[in-house]
Amino acid sequence: MSNKDDNLELYLKLDEVQDQQVIDTSANRLDGNVHGNPTVVDGDILEKCLSFDGENDYIKIPESDAINFETHQDFTFEFWVKIVSPQKVQFNGVGPVYIFGKGSPYLNGPELSIQYVEKQQEIHAVYSDGINYLSLSTRKLTDNQFYHIAFVTNKKNFYLYLNGKKQGDESYEGLQNKKDNSSLYLARGGSDVVAKSTFFTGQLACFRIYSRPLSQQEIKRDMALNITPELEDELNKSSSLNEPQAEIEEVFNELQNLKKTQARIVKKLNKLQSLKETQVGEHDGTTDEENDPENKGNQSPNDSQDRLSEQDNWQVISNLFELPAVDRENSEANETELSATE
Repeated sequence: MSNKDDNLELYLKLDEVQDQQVIDTSANRLDGNVHGNPTVVDGDILEKCLSFDGENDYIKIPESDAINFETHQDFTFEFWVKIVSPQKVQFNGVGPVYIFGKGSPYLNGPELSIQYVEKQQEIHAVYSDGINYLSLSTRKLTDNQFYHIAFVTNKKNFYLYLNGKKQGDESYEGLQNKKDNSSLYLARGGSDVVAKSTFFTGQLACFRIYSRPLSQQEIKRDMALNITPELEDELNKSSSLNEPQAEIEEVFNELQNLKKTQARIVKKLNKLQSLKETQVGEHDGTTDEENDPENKGNQSPNDSQDRLSEQDNWQVISNLFELPAVDRENSEANETELSATE
């Protein structure tokens, strides 16, 4: 299958530098211009990769219709990355740094980027129309280890994959449909305004762009094209080590969603009860204050016991799964926020 048949629009192997350029082996020949002094190094488990110093090393791929996507257009960006800590330069001292960036709100246009937030040790995929921002994140990552990242848009949704496993998805239907006509930058952000505070420290290899969404199987296919037996063993070990934690996090998220659903139901029941008591009060002469279910002075002992019982039940679940304690104030704030959106 040819590059064009596969909709491969850019492929930078990043395993050599020729005359201050990295070569695009796709049919489009969108060679990237090298700035600073990124160096080709042995990739340990990848044969070769390009190492960036986090100070002034980056690659600029000039804008091209082949990779100038509209906000509502399908595409796939994927690459291998090794993160080195500490990151040398960060925006406002806390991050993020850009693994790649295309477009920027500073350029009055859409933004597509993959960022690393060192404080959380997570990679974030950012998709924006210049006004509204959407973001997906990976699980917590380990320094000095290679990861395969894929950012995919498909039928009004975008997806983030880590080592061939989906980390999350979100609809982007709310974004305005704009076309990006900016250059693509590797190892820095997509705007000169913030470039000096967004340089990435680490290694990159095998950067691909497709003008169509890749399936999970196709992402794993591309991983296999560059994988070595040593890398496969490391990925399998990483997957097995993180699987229990991933399952715990999934259960925790499900429990949190159940708590939110419960909060909605309780809120609606309280409203119905309040309306009912108000109607009764109009007939028997009682005041609104006396009928207010949230009035602490009129709260019955049973109400306190129910609230305490709910908290105790959650504590049992928290202890069972070794989950963090629930912040009651934030929980009530979430209930208020949820009810405001209904």
